[in-house]
Amino acid sequence: MMKMILFQKCTQNTLGNKMKMLSTGMPSTLENYKILIHTFFGKSSSQAKFIDKKISESALGGAEEVIADESQMLYLLKSM
Repeated sequence: MMKMILFQKCTQNTLGNKMKMLSTGMPSTLENYKILIHTFFGKSSSQAKFIDKKISESALGGAEEVIADESQMLYLLKSM
């Protein structure tokens, strides 16, 4: 039952609407972008510092939904 509750929290935004999903199948959250950034750019990269700052500024932390299109986010991260 605990897993089901966590899954529901991950797939719904704060308004109760279905959350956007990344092409990897993960919900489009700051925490999931952090995982991708660490994988592709490294934990000490400028991209990692950027996402850590966004997580610390957010009231929801890593659970906050990223509403920008995935391709725009990837372009932004790549250009840093």
